Amino acid sequence: MIALHLIDGYVDVSTLNVLAKKKSGVAVTIYTFPKTKLTAQDVAAFNAQYPQLDVKYANIFHDHFLIMDRKTVYHIGVSLKDAGKKCFGITLMKDAGPELMKKLAKT
Repeated sequence: MIALHLIDGYVDVSTLNVLAKKKSGVAVTIYTFPKTKLTAQDVAAFNAQYPQLDVKYANIFHDHFLIMDRKTVYHIGVSLKDAGKKCFGITLMKDAGPELMKKLAKT
């Protein structure tokens, strides 16, 4: 199964609207701040249509990252919920996947 890991402290329903465009069979795990605006109802509604989403809470990250298949890492210059509102960058980070996955495993 293909897996996406999104590290973004400021997720809300608009983040899920972006993730809804994923292909079927892609599992998504979001790591966000405990005070996120995302509710259990939001996650349940998303999973009813676009499984599988898991949300975990962590305070160990400042920046935003997207990890594809546990190895390809993109640094994202804005919270995904704000994508398209202003100019921002997405940067491929070579060889960062294993290190970030180790940090995620500790959360």
